[in-house]
Amino acid sequence: MSVARAILAAAGLLCWALGATARGQETLDEIEARLPASPPGPSEQRPRERAATVEATAEVNGYLADRVGYGWVSPAGPISTQDMPSLSEMAEANIQLRVDLGDKTRFVYADLSLVYQGGWLFYVDDKAGGRQAIADHDIPSLHPFVAPSELYLSISPRPSLNVLVGKKRITWGSGFAFNPTDVINPPKDPTDPNFQRAGNWVARVEAPFEKFTVTGLIAPQALYTQSGIPYAFLRYPDHPPAQGADTRDGASHYLLAARLYMLLFDADVNLVYYFSNHYQGGFENKSRIGLSFSRYFFTDHELHAEALLSRGSERSFPDHACATGASLCDATTAFAPTKLGARGFYPRVVVGSRRQFPDDSLLSLEYYYQGDGYSDREFADALALLAEAKAAGGSGSSGQEPSGSALPQRFAFAPLRRHYLIASYSKPRIRDDWTVGAVLVAGLRDLSGLLSPSVAWSARQWLTLSVYGYLPIRGLGVGEARVGDRNWSEYSVWPFDYRVLFEARAFY
Repeated sequence: MSVARAILAAAGLLCWALGATARGQETLDEIEARLPASPPGPSEQRPRERAATVEATAEVNGYLADRVGYGWVSPAGPISTQDMPSLSEMAEANIQLRVDLGDKTRFVYADLSLVYQGGWLFYVDDKAGGRQAIADHDIPSLHPFVAPSELYLSISPRPSLNVLVGKKRITWGSGFAFNPTDVINPPKDPTDPNFQRAGNWVARVEAPFEKFTVTGLIAPQALYTQSGIPYAFLRYPDHPPAQGADTRDGASHYLLAARLYMLLFDADVNLVYYFSNHYQGGFENKSRIGLSFSRYFFTDHELHAEALLSRGSERSFPDHACATGASLCDATTAFAPTKLGARGFYPRVVVGSRRQFPDDSLLSLEYYYQGDGYSDREFADALALLAEAKAAGGSGSSGQEPSGSALPQRFAFAPLRRHYLIASYSKPRIRDDWTVGAVLVAGLRDLSGLLSPSVAWSARQWLTLSVYGYLPIRGLGVGEARVGDRNWSEYSVWPFDYRVLFEARAFY
């Protein structure tokens, strides 16, 4: 705990030092809303006036947060729980800085977090259907790290041209809780879609016009990072990493994207073409198409659809012979991306609607179809292999690893099957300073799911206190897999019977 207090104290001193330019609780969007829509033209500036705008100005805000969680670990399932702490803490010191470089057409933006994590109270299966405590131990995924969620330079030499270089979250899809067309960024948490701000390293050129926008983008993959800071892009260096498995290859790891946005009959339409080579997956020289649509009807009813179309799949699938014991396998062959070169299409589609009510409450319903989701047999094979790995002493996963130096998610949505429903409701401004909400992630094949209620209290203008709950729903007995002497649904294998998080966030 002393490390967390030291981090927060250091961030507090930094906030005080920069406080003269700070504007409390403002986001980048709010800052940009105050800027002129386009820079003044040459005829609107005299040389002497231009010289007066050279001085850089800064906008600073951010927050200090501490999140403590407790979950009742359920080690009887097929997933190992030896590295999953019952009690966890995450302390974060965040700074969001925008520096205008002489005028409003050039600026640098940074969203940086220093994160401390800790975990205690570990339990494993005692082989008799109960829990056995084991000693607290070091978990690499819970080490302190730096999370540069965004860090980029933006230049707009004219109103119809913008050039951006750095790390930024760029999402072109219309989905609310999940974006299948987003193949660049760390994924959203559907129980809190706005929490994940982290992007990836890109170079983007964009030409916006009144009714359409054309965008070109290249994203080199960050191959090695140290404490959240990347130090190798595109191609692996000749020397192996200081620690961890040697995954070097001779390929270039990158993604190219071209997007056309159109405003057609009051509808937002995106058409995206992706070309990737070993970018965050096994696809080699692969083309994919993304489509999205969003439009409001009857003033406050929004309808949207989003789809990613590709041949083949980057997912790893279980080997049936390994799962049934027909052949001997190791960890590298039990799961493999066996459909990389498949000729069939495996679409990922979201269709949904949102309704904004007069009291500002929001209801969202989305159906998600994952074409490369596991079949019933593949799901059963996957659980059987996980159970074998657990019996052999595998550590499993804590589900808290930062993805691409992203902030650890409260809930990591990693769908295994094909059909899902994501429903969310929020009601703000209860007695002015309370907000309540609930999110349901339901697997429609086995009718299991996860329910996440939440309550937030704005105790002060600068302080928010929040409580989040995570309650697995075991399902109704359909579409389950038999492993050992029990049937398992997708969310019954979740390694917690329940989980509760308390978060205090102070803005500056």
